[in-house]
Amino acid sequence: MGRAVKVALAVLALGLSAFALYLWASPYLFLRALQGAVLEGDRARLERLVDFPRVREGLKAQVQARLLRQMGQEVAQNPLAGLAYLFVAGMVDPMVDALVSPEGLAALGTGLGPGEAPKEAVKGWRLAYQDFRTAYVYRPEDPSSRLYLERQGLFGWKVVRMELPLEEYPGPRGTPRRPGEKAERASLQARAHPRGGPGKAPLRPPAGPHRRERPALLGDPGAGPKA
Repeated sequence: MGRAVKVALAVLALGLSAFALYLWASPYLFLRALQGAVLEGDRARLERLVDFPRVREGLKAQVQARLLRQMGQEVAQNPLAGLAYLFVAGMVDPMVDALVSPEGLAALGTGLGPGEAPKEAVKGWRLAYQDFRTAYVYRPEDPSSRLYLERQGLFGWKVVRMELPLEEYPGPRGTPRRPGEKAERASLQARAHPRGGPGKAPLRPPAGPHRRERPALLGDPGAGPKA
């Protein structure tokens, strides 16, 4: 085998290795771009990275399916529960719009509502492959809350679905909550407001049941011996 053929094969092998590496690393590069867009508040860039209409429709279907299951169980016990469903169903669109927003993306897996989590929370995102065409973004503290990415062509990716643990009991703003959320909420809010944040009450000494008596001083009328 001639020298030129060996060089050509080496270059070909190197090119194939680089191609395979970039193919595998492409969703991780996409993740960094997504984190940067959220941190910078670049809505135009987010529109290119996230299929917002598709994500909204998918999440709305999840919420409505959960409501139907829950109401079906309650109607069996109380026929008037169907009226409550009509009221709650009208709140689905505003809730989904809040979740599927730059602020909602930043709050993914934090246990906080949209706008409550600091943007820096996206630095805790991790990525995992599901198959060749699908990957998902999650936080280790709450792996059940996910953003699903779909491969576009060979190297492109786009967020196409948001999955939340809707079976959990609802949070204060319609956002899902889960066990252990309280500590994470306090930690994230402390990072957002390190010292003297809003709503922080001043420290007060604990009230005790007994009061220390001051020592008797010379010349004090009450310091003399008791009869």
